[in-house]
Amino acid sequence: MVRLKLNLEEFFHVSQSVISRLLTRFQQTGNFAERLRIGRPKKTTAAQDHLVRISARRDPLSTCRQLSGNLADDTGVQVSIETIHMKVTRLVLMVRLGEVLTVPEGEFDGEDVDEDEEGEDDDEEEFLRGSCDR
Repeated sequence: MVRLKLNLEEFFHVSQSVISRLLTRFQQTGNFAERLRIGRPKKTTAAQDHLVRISARRDPLSTCRQLSGNLADDTGVQVSIETIHMKVTRLVLMVRLGEVLTVPEGEFDGEDVDEDEEGEDDDEEEFLRGSCDR
């Protein structure tokens, strides 16, 4: 398990604590979704997050500024470019984690992560990665 964590850190370019926290959450709840928390409320709702995702999928070359404008046009809610960037980055991470954690046990040797044969997750990661790069 330690070797797998180290390779995930390198693959996702995140710290060990992030991987550890996500794996613990997945083992406890069977899901990556965060628990409800006390503190600052989220800036966007699940429906608004969905609209950002759909907007990014429709136009993979769109920038965070364009995605923010699309959300404002659709919902009337103004969200900062930084918030949109964080949402898109998080979606990319979740797509990648889903790929790694759905590999059947014993098929992952800890060295490489094979590309998905169907290309479905690759397409989703591609459109999300393309958004907000500019």
